Amino acid sequence: MSDRIAIMHHGRIHQAGSPGEVYERPANSFVGRFLGEANLIEGTVTAEGGEIALVSDGDEIVIDIPNRTITLAVDEEELARRRAAMLTRGAAAWTPRARKRQVSRALRAYAALARSASHGAVRDPSLVEEPAGASPGSTIPPTS
Repeated sequence: MSDRIAIMHHGRIHQAGSPGEVYERPANSFVGRFLGEANLIEGTVTAEGGEIALVSDGDEIVIDIPNRTITLAVDEEELARRRAAMLTRGAAAWTPRARKRQVSRALRAYAALARSASHGAVRDPSLVEEPAGASPGSTIPPTS
C-alpha cells in the first residue's frame, strides 16, 4: 500500500495525503463519494414547522464527527443576502412558512419517543408507558 495517495478528477487533484487521512477526512463530497458512501452523510435539514433558517436546499453541510463540528459551507456574502431577504418578511421573519406535508408513522413514533432538541433529540424510553402487568424496565409482559 502507498504511503500517500492523490484523488484526481478532470486533471485536478482534489486531495492528497495518507490513505487514512484521505479516507477519514475527505476534502470535499467528490473525494468522499470516490472513496465510498461509508464516509458521507447525506440528508435534508428542515425545521418541523417549515423553513425558518438561512439554510437552503442544495447547501453543503460539512459534518466533522472527530472534531464534533457542523459547518454550513456557504460564504458570508450569501448568508448576508439571505438574512436581508428574511428581514423583508417583517413580522413573519424567522417564523415557519406554511407548508403541507404528510408525516410518516415512523416520524410520529420518533417524535413520541424523542426528547427535545435542546436535550439532543435522543430517544427516551421513559416516555413509553409500561404494558399492564409488566415489571419496570421490561419489554415483554409476563405470561399468566
